[in-house]
Amino acid sequence: GSFQAKNGIGHGSFAEPTEPKQIEIEKFTRELAQTLESGRTSNKYQRLIIIMPPHSHGVLKKELSDQVGNLVIHHVDKDYTKLQDRELIKHLDDLARF
Repeated sequence: GSFQAKNGIGHGSFAEPTEPKQIEIEKFTRELAQTLESGRTSNKYQRLIIIMPPHSHGVLKKELSDQVGNLVIHHVDKDYTKLQDRELIKHLDDLARF
């Protein structure tokens, strides 16, 4: 929205407050993008599979450089944090075969 001072001398606008969870997602994805960029420039990987919950994944895509983005062979918009180790390994094995 916007506002104007009662005396007519000042005006401005304000933004909706950002949720702490969203702030942490943005901080994490910036740090992750920087880490992936550093790994790319150090030749620590040749291709990537990125698995993240959909919202976080969308935020990360905006932070990735084009060079890192070109190395992503799979984008998986899922949250695998609740899977048991055996289930997680099966999903990862299936993705790595491509």
